[in-house]
Amino acid sequence: MKRRQLDEILARLAGATSLVTSERVCLGYTAGGNVPDVDRAVSCELRWRGSAVPWWLAPLRLIAAGNRTLFEVTDAQELPTFVGATDSCFTVEVYSCPRPLLPAVVQHMRQAGVVSSPGEVIDQDSAYFELEINCDGGPHDSWAVSARCGSNCPEDLAVIARAVDDDDGPYEH
Repeated sequence: MKRRQLDEILARLAGATSLVTSERVCLGYTAGGNVPDVDRAVSCELRWRGSAVPWWLAPLRLIAAGNRTLFEVTDAQELPTFVGATDSCFTVEVYSCPRPLLPAVVQHMRQAGVVSSPGEVIDQDSAYFELEINCDGGPHDSWAVSARCGSNCPEDLAVIARAVDDDDGPYEH
């Protein structure tokens, strides 16, 4: 997928009224890159940070793509800015799920660490939404994008998930 197509998806997702509400939380998970202080530039809060590089090789963290970070995106309109600020990572995942799951997700990340994913908790709830963005590993001018959702996902988010994964839909793969 090219940048224009990704921007269309992100704009549509940012406009979805169910993405961030008093009952739902939007989480952004980054893997593989050094994320700057995104939480200072975008309306989001850092919830967890880890590294796949062991402590005894800590200097390699400056150059290795082993960081993992979980943010809560608190303003849906800021989602495109969040993804733009983090797409230097190899993977950016965006989730929307019932707000009561947030403590369980954070606890899971603290316990399971960098070998885990927030989706391991989130997709157990039938109201989840997930968008996964993987860069091509090169100049970051194309991405592999997939989406999925649970059977009780709000319809405005489910429509986006179906459009992303529908070969005949408005987004080319």
